[in-house]
Amino acid sequence: MDDTGVSTIDLAPLLKGAPSDRQAVAREIDSACTEVGFFAISGHGFSEDKVSELRAAAVEFFALPDSEKALVERPPERISRGWNGMGDRSLAYSLGEETPPDLQESFVAGPDDVPNEPYFTCDRALPFFAPNLCPQSQPALRAAMTGYFDAMGGLAQALMQAFALALDLPVGFFDDKIDRHASTLRLIRYFG
Repeated sequence: MDDTGVSTIDLAPLLKGAPSDRQAVAREIDSACTEVGFFAISGHGFSEDKVSELRAAAVEFFALPDSEKALVERPPERISRGWNGMGDRSLAYSLGEETPPDLQESFVAGPDDVPNEPYFTCDRALPFFAPNLCPQSQPALRAAMTGYFDAMGGLAQALMQAFALALDLPVGFFDDKIDRHASTLRLIRYFG
């Protein structure tokens, strides 16, 4: 625990340890959630190289001229995929308030390998499982985003398994409840 009262929990024993190690991490998580309400993590096994690759690909993408980024602009159906130019987003929009737009642009992706099943392909699923957009000139961006997205999905599953143990549930209790998530990965460039 640091001087703010927030625990940093080492996930290495959860990911690579014996059942007793996993249970010990689950107890730490339970304590942090019960006493403080949140926690930070370390030992997640996530490569800094993946973060660096994604950052470099994002910097390269955002350096493109707007005309090239516009080739993968977010669809008008409000599907969260592709590029959102500066002024396209604002927290106030979601609150029904008129304010100046946020000074940022973003690029959004979701799961890359969506199964050809009705859950993922029906009309209602489109906003959540639409195909990713990526400029053909930026293959490193697609690869970096896919690698990062998939790694975060694995980390989320490991954390949910720890939550299950903390709640005295079977370790895989949440697995079939998060296996069709509609998560997105948003890269944001803020203007100063």
